[in-house]
Amino acid sequence: MFSASLLLLLTLGVFSVCAADGIEGQLDGLFDDISFARSFWGVKVVSLDTGRTLYERNAGKLFVPASNMKILTAAGALRFLGEEFVFRTPVSTSGSIENGILKGDLIITGSGDPSLGMRFAGKNPGNPLAGDPWAVFAAWAGRLKEKGIRTIEGNIVGVDSFFSEEELGNGWSWEDMPYSYSAGVGALQFNETTAYVQINPGKEPGSAVSVNLIPRLETMSVVSGLEVVPPECDTNFEVVREGRNFVISGQISAGTGVFFRGVALPSPTLYFLDMLRETLIREGVAVTGQAEEADQILKVGGGNYSRLFVHDSPPLREIVGVMLEVSQNQYAETLFRMLDRKESGKDDDGAVKTLEGILDSMGVPPDSYELADGSGLSRHNLLSPEAIIRVLQYMYRGDGGPDFVEMMPRSGVKGTIKGRMRGTRAEERVSAKTGTLAWVRALSGYLETAGGEMLAFSMLVNNYNQPRRSAEYLQDQALEILVGYGQDQ
Repeated sequence: MFSASLLLLLTLGVFSVCAADGIEGQLDGLFDDISFARSFWGVKVVSLDTGRTLYERNAGKLFVPASNMKILTAAGALRFLGEEFVFRTPVSTSGSIENGILKGDLIITGSGDPSLGMRFAGKNPGNPLAGDPWAVFAAWAGRLKEKGIRTIEGNIVGVDSFFSEEELGNGWSWEDMPYSYSAGVGALQFNETTAYVQINPGKEPGSAVSVNLIPRLETMSVVSGLEVVPPECDTNFEVVREGRNFVISGQISAGTGVFFRGVALPSPTLYFLDMLRETLIREGVAVTGQAEEADQILKVGGGNYSRLFVHDSPPLREIVGVMLEVSQNQYAETLFRMLDRKESGKDDDGAVKTLEGILDSMGVPPDSYELADGSGLSRHNLLSPEAIIRVLQYMYRGDGGPDFVEMMPRSGVKGTIKGRMRGTRAEERVSAKTGTLAWVRALSGYLETAGGEMLAFSMLVNNYNQPRRSAEYLQDQALEILVGYGQDQ
């Protein structure tokens, strides 16, 4: 339940303290709300124009940051790899081309490109279902045809030794494993290693349920045990992965409309190769062999191979922008592993050491954080608001400062805060990264005041047992106060 003061705040849109109290008094009035008496807030606000600290509360303490960890990962990757870095995926063969027939294997050597799939094939990266799931691999089929290849008498082989065999991030919870936001990382990744189950219930109780898999793959199937119940009944169902099949059970209200549920898939490499094989066949390139993994290319065809073409990803700045906008965990884990070495990202420990070195160069104290993964899905990460502010300041002062601000979600406009602060004076003035785990809400980024001053802020709350939106409302109200900084004083 909301406290009386917070309810008044939300209902009337006024603050429990007057402007004469100053910025500190107004923000204290929010964060002292009795609803959060058992919770722990960490807050820091700094003027990027003057360097002055406008407000802080427990700013040096350590918090579980959730996806605010992506701010550090994004900054580290941009600094280490460069904004124009591209992932390169060579497509080679161990055989020769004779009369339209490739007599040998088609070999794809992975380097971790996370952009292959529907999201970047569409015009709306914020919507993972907006693009054509077959577009990239259909283009590959076209390039093979240009080489004169109409049949592949061999296997589709994926070389996935670029990353370590461990697909999941350090400290990820087993409870998250079925969900798309917990998809594993591999050297070869297609469609974020996610399939979407489309569920369309009938309009009457007891009617049939239409279930589809997007993108459809012959080696996967969906088994539905869903029951359509009267409209007044709650919708409650789950999608469970059993091997390469999906089993749906529970109930769904009649006439509810179409549901889409993203499900993480096992083995990123095999999913990639199966989708490529099926697409080639659909596009008129026959394949007699199967999908097959290989540890290294020297084991393929005795080491004798020739390159057919190379697929380049969009530049890193675009990938980072999508990662921040929609809080894409697989992208973040991929970039985190790339911090180990530019040529071969092998080890999470190496990535941690690299990121620690980058943070040190940014002036972030080593005792102000603990690093575990790149996405923030792990609860082993700890960050202080002070550490996040240092990174935000550093990135803002750099040559790509405006770009980094633009990569963030924007209040009322795009990303994970598109629906927040609409109709308030903070709309379109806040560019910030959210963070969401059970009992954790975080929001850190940049704000432009009504007077044109740029601020960096970090607001993290841990151990709260109130409704999710209560923490977000407090954050939004704090940002509205900050927008008026300098004019309301």
